[in-house]
Amino acid sequence: MQTVETELAVVGAGVIGMSVALEMARSGAIVHVVERAPSVAAEASGAGAGILSPRLEVERADPFFELCLDSWRLWIEMNRFLADTTGIDPEHRTRGLLHLAATPDEWALFLRRRARQVEIGIETEVVSPAELDERFPGVTTAVPGAIYYPDEHYLHTDRAMEALYSACRAAGVLFIFDTEVALDAAGARVAGSPPGGARTVRLKAPGLEIAADQIVIAAGAWTGELTGALDVSLPVGPVRGQAAIAAAADACPPCVIYSSDGYVVPRTGGEVYVGATHEQAGFDRNTTDEGIDLIWKNARRLLPALDRIKPSQRWAGLRPCTEDGLPIMGPWPGYTNLLVASGHCRNGILLAPITARIVREWIVNGDPGRDMTAFLPDRFL
Repeated sequence: MQTVETELAVVGAGVIGMSVALEMARSGAIVHVVERAPSVAAEASGAGAGILSPRLEVERADPFFELCLDSWRLWIEMNRFLADTTGIDPEHRTRGLLHLAATPDEWALFLRRRARQVEIGIETEVVSPAELDERFPGVTTAVPGAIYYPDEHYLHTDRAMEALYSACRAAGVLFIFDTEVALDAAGARVAGSPPGGARTVRLKAPGLEIAADQIVIAAGAWTGELTGALDVSLPVGPVRGQAAIAAAADACPPCVIYSSDGYVVPRTGGEVYVGATHEQAGFDRNTTDEGIDLIWKNARRLLPALDRIKPSQRWAGLRPCTEDGLPIMGPWPGYTNLLVASGHCRNGILLAPITARIVREWIVNGDPGRDMTAFLPDRFL
């Protein structure tokens, strides 16, 4: 039996897990990341579109919006750090997002939502069908209208994950791949704690035991299964998203093109990323002809020039989604060394920097630095 002792063990090498590991390593901690797959970002993080959009569907300035907005700001700093540290450009771009309405009823909804967005300070522009052709060449004009969000960002997911992994390695983070751990909930009772009181937890795998001062569960869609060893399993489960890429230099849009049925994201080199389905398919991450046909049909509707182009790559990822649609972040009650950072669903990449910052504050200072009531594991326990 190999025993690894460390200051911090992070379960999951997706964007959340690596961001937490990097933040803690930069604070001077000894950090190990354990990952069930053979590489980093093997699930939802590697399959994401990279859209950093906290404003798109917001109607009020609630704690979740504030969390997203703060993380969006941190991505500017994060992108600069990753590029300078690793020499890898995450291709973080600020070119805005154009949200197209499909029907008159949806357009009326967009306008009502925009009125509330303006009240909370979100910058938007109403774009008529007549203006679309001039301002956004190639985008369909067969819509009742669109809302343009000029401040929205996006990045190249593959490049960003590569840069994040490289930065972690440079900071001294140690990775253990191809290892599916379980929580050993029979940890020692904390000295001075009454019977049934606070305990510690360890990680175990065949031939391996990891003892850590702190453990962070960032296991994505597998978080629910992993936490089943504790008193209550967290309701985090997989939602499949299918996506595709095509070489489409002549049809590449000037910004992210979004609709209720999917989106198209431009990438350097003349590629377009097209996504994504939202399917309850368990842990099946295979693509289907039906799913790819569905997203490509929507992409051709948004950008008619794609009609003559076929996707060259296709894949699927499993988003970690919760019952209430909010991420789970914070300490697990009853255990002194266990925190959760999971359930970010389709906002994992956007929320990675703020999640890492909050986890660091919890571990280092015992206080997250903001009201996290809405996101605590307690709400499900």
